[in-house]
Amino acid sequence: MADRRAHPGEGLIDAFIVAQDEGRMTEEEVVCTIFLFFAVGHLDVKHLINHGIWLMARRPELFAAYRDEPEARPGIINEILRIDTPESMVVRLTTQDTVIGGTTVPAGEALALLIASANRDPEVFADPDTFDHTRPLAASQHLAFGSGMHGRAGQVLARAEADIVFSSILARFSGIELAGEPACAHTEFLRTTTHLPVRLR
Repeated sequence: MADRRAHPGEGLIDAFIVAQDEGRMTEEEVVCTIFLFFAVGHLDVKHLINHGIWLMARRPELFAAYRDEPEARPGIINEILRIDTPESMVVRLTTQDTVIGGTTVPAGEALALLIASANRDPEVFADPDTFDHTRPLAASQHLAFGSGMHGRAGQVLARAEADIVFSSILARFSGIELAGEPACAHTEFLRTTTHLPVRLR
């Protein structure tokens, strides 16, 4: 922030600084918002791309479908997000007493909402543990990017970034193979791939 103040421009951080100067944001809010943008604008799409490359290395037919059927690409990205959700859960606070499944949750309670579990709900997705990029649109609505007022504004960019990476690989290479054992560092919050050795041929 100090650097942006010394060298102002027209970027997002500059807009936050203006909002702070006008009293619409505190410095803490600016810092936290920058961290939030970094997390959801960088980490989630990184995991989406890693998971997609890993999946295509294990399933050559998926690599071929992405290459040969451009109309299938949105469905493939959608299903990568659903079956291997980057953010497994979110925490929310109840603002009022809320009844869930016959149990009253008092206001002010923290709830851990399991997005990855919801994305494999058999009442919503037929054969939920199977990767199926041909699911009808009505049956492919997942919560990887939230929903409603909590839907991620940057999801269009994240999908576009993933498509650019996948399409660039497909344009230059004829296949992907695993070149070693991947390593993961999953937590209750994130599904992360820390090491993904692949061979592009």
